[in-house]
Amino acid sequence: LTLVEPDGTEHIAGELLAHTNQVVHALRSFGMEKGDVVAILMPNCAAFVEIILAVQQAGFYLVPAFTINALVLVAAGALVALSAGVFIVLKLNPPANEPVAPELQVGNNGPRSEAGNLGSGWVGFNFPAAFGKPVRVLNDAAMQALGSYRHGRMLFLGFGTGLGSAMIIDGVLEPMELAHLPYKDGRTYEDYVGVRGLKRLGKKRWRRHVAEVTELLKRALEADDVVLGGGNAKRLKHLPDGARSGNNRSAFVGGFRLWDRRATR
Repeated sequence: LTLVEPDGTEHIAGELLAHTNQVVHALRSFGMEKGDVVAILMPNCAAFVEIILAVQQAGFYLVPAFTINALVLVAAGALVALSAGVFIVLKLNPPANEPVAPELQVGNNGPRSEAGNLGSGWVGFNFPAAFGKPVRVLNDAAMQALGSYRHGRMLFLGFGTGLGSAMIIDGVLEPMELAHLPYKDGRTYEDYVGVRGLKRLGKKRWRRHVAEVTELLKRALEADDVVLGGGNAKRLKHLPDGARSGNNRSAFVGGFRLWDRRATR
């Protein structure tokens, strides 16, 4: 039995079952019990199948996210993690052919700007009241960074529609907005290493800029560990020196760590 993703990536049954067991173990380790609810909104991918298998194996209930009224607040590029037996993962990246809109900026107290690709109402919205549970809001790059962290000074760069970024120093997470800083010829980092740069430059030149940007930011921020993630990271033939590959599944780990006082500060 082999699962084939839309991009052609293949996963054998043993790999899927191993990842499924990891998901079950992670959910249970954070206090989820038989009968608890898991709600997800994800694209068609191997991780989606693994979540379904894990829910069935552990005796949880899987609820399509669109059945939860509060999820009218879902924005592409944001993740919402909930405690008390519910873990929700929202859409990580919009399709590549969608226009790039102003991003939803997330601060310590939730969204601090409106999402350009959605209606207004994010800033000041009472998320805990809407969900009836404690809520923490974190952008997708920060969530994946949190799940990828090992030690020291780690820089996360996510190559998707744009350029996601986050830094963790000695366990302290700092979401960042490096994408819109000037890079070359009046363009930003995102203009070169985001999906627009990939389309404009072609894969070969885009890869060169990814390597250059990674090295520049690594030096500037004095990172001793660099993780490259996002949907387009798989298009890299070789990782830049000193970098390691991330995985979208790390966002799940990041969601759990977000509620674990031992893992974050």
